[in-house]
Amino acid sequence: MSVLNALYNSYLYCEENGFVDQSDKIGYETVLLPIYHTNKTSNGNDIIEVTLDKNSEIISGKFLEKGEKIIFPVTEDSVSRSSGIAPHILSEEISYLMKEEKNKNDVYTKNLNDWIEFLREKKETNEFLEIIQRFLKKENFLRKIFESSYKTNFISLDNEKLRYLDSKKVERTLDIKKIMITFKVQNLFDNKDYNVSDYKDLHNLYIEYMLEKEKEKNKKTCNISGKTMYCSSKHRGLLGTSKLISVSNNEETYFGRIKKGEEITVIGYETSQKIHNMLKYFLENNKSYTYLGENSYLVNWFSDDIYNSENISITKDITDDIFGNTTLYEEKDISEIYNEGILKYLSGKHVKINENAKYYIMVVNKISNGRLSIKYFREFKKSDFFERISKWYEDISWTVGDKNRGKIKKFPGIYSIINYTYGIERNGKIELDAKGYRRDLLESFLSVMLDNKRIPMNMVKKMYSNVCNRQRYNETWRRLLEISCSVFKKYYIDYYKKEVSEEMFDNNDRDFLYGRLLAIFERVEEVTFNKDEKRNTNAQKLWNAYTNNPGKVMMVLTDKLQPYKRKLENSNRGIYIYLEKLTQDIMMKLLSTEDFENKKNKKLKENFIFGYYFQRNEFFKSNNN
Repeated sequence: MSVLNALYNSYLYCEENGFVDQSDKIGYETVLLPIYHTNKTSNGNDIIEVTLDKNSEIISGKFLEKGEKIIFPVTEDSVSRSSGIAPHILSEEISYLMKEEKNKNDVYTKNLNDWIEFLREKKETNEFLEIIQRFLKKENFLRKIFESSYKTNFISLDNEKLRYLDSKKVERTLDIKKIMITFKVQNLFDNKDYNVSDYKDLHNLYIEYMLEKEKEKNKKTCNISGKTMYCSSKHRGLLGTSKLISVSNNEETYFGRIKKGEEITVIGYETSQKIHNMLKYFLENNKSYTYLGENSYLVNWFSDDIYNSENISITKDITDDIFGNTTLYEEKDISEIYNEGILKYLSGKHVKINENAKYYIMVVNKISNGRLSIKYFREFKKSDFFERISKWYEDISWTVGDKNRGKIKKFPGIYSIINYTYGIERNGKIELDAKGYRRDLLESFLSVMLDNKRIPMNMVKKMYSNVCNRQRYNETWRRLLEISCSVFKKYYIDYYKKEVSEEMFDNNDRDFLYGRLLAIFERVEEVTFNKDEKRNTNAQKLWNAYTNNPGKVMMVLTDKLQPYKRKLENSNRGIYIYLEKLTQDIMMKLLSTEDFENKKNKKLKENFIFGYYFQRNEFFKSNNN
């Protein structure tokens, strides 16, 4: 299925299930727009809501708060306008409402009158529209709007220039042409207020009006819906004015039998709106998209769960109690609420999956202010998606000790993996300087996750370089260590078909033993520190040299640790004996490995980090005991 078909069918599913135009939720939830409508978000000083009474007298005018949204009807020309005269039919910028802008105002007035007349002919008079129509015919209606909006701070209105006092009583001048006006009518029906955004009956009347007008236009067979309908080459913009579907005006684009863009594909205007409104919804609903940087967005959804009620996000980290408490999220951080559907699937607690449901994922990239592209699109059966993604998370999972929750299993998201692999520590945080580079990595990493491909070797090598240079990660070392274990675990599964877990603790591999020894050297010095003492141990200082020349640096560390051993022997002989015996046992195992003398200074492989980590974990368990 193409991306356009997927978006179109998703909109049809929403229509059938009553998810379209839930405008009563506009104050706190993303609304899937009805056709022939769009929305706009206030920046705090660009939208005024005018409240009228039944006599068309203004009650109040106020600027909408920053972040508030409005829904309003649009025309084929107005929703895609970039220049020329193309007014919206009701809520509109002041330049179209001003009598001084005659050309604009004449078209706006005619369009609104035509809609009202259409309703009168069908004997469906709409009091809401007529109240607004009468108000717009009044003299000085704009002055009344701004007097009400600015109250005592209003000074004067001269054509398009407003003079007012700011909060510090300093006089300011404002060009009002671009300010948008929307309307509310107080006590319209049943003592309830209605505004353009949430008046669903008004939305339906406008859709009926537009569909009736389209009956007069030429019709073709839509390539997406398969229906005969009015088709258009004008399509709305997304992410500003960038268009997903557009026709080139350059003559050199067309050669041979193709003479114009409309001959390449034919899309019904109603179909186009459903496709674009669906994608617009996904790009505005924070449960459906992740911003990748550099004007790129990862969009994903289920065909039977448009709102993403299971909180699935393949970019976020997951944390889970190893004892299976995967559904107790009441006291968790909001970031941990995501992916509960995946956790339930991993634990076997997932409800039966709809066999006919699909999972869709795409990467949307804003190329310019005029063009939008789909860089990646895949469709999976919902059950197939859960199988693939759960395999990925199982392979990448890593069990860690937590002082509050005991053992927990962590599943790093692709953001964390990429940031900790290719980023650097700065001011105590991991930062990735090349934002476009991260976007490209994220896009390419999707196929690794979803197509069960092997983890890229360049990522494994870069992560290995990071863990060998421990001195670069003072504040983020613990998290880097966990994520590196996840990456190396996935590497061993993909390339060697080997499992990595605590059960491999008795491993006699040379690199693994050297890692355990490094953890012991670090611990010997740490336990002699005072309670509040924080400094790097000799093992940490010589970490990089140890990974490159383990045999030689092991002897150097042994010499440097002598004063700490004597101090430990005098202060805590029990720990001293335990660590000394552990060192000797590992040394004996190292000496018995194959061809030890010839390989003792050979550079360590990724396996050393498992030895280091598991040995540190043993100390953690020993302390608890």
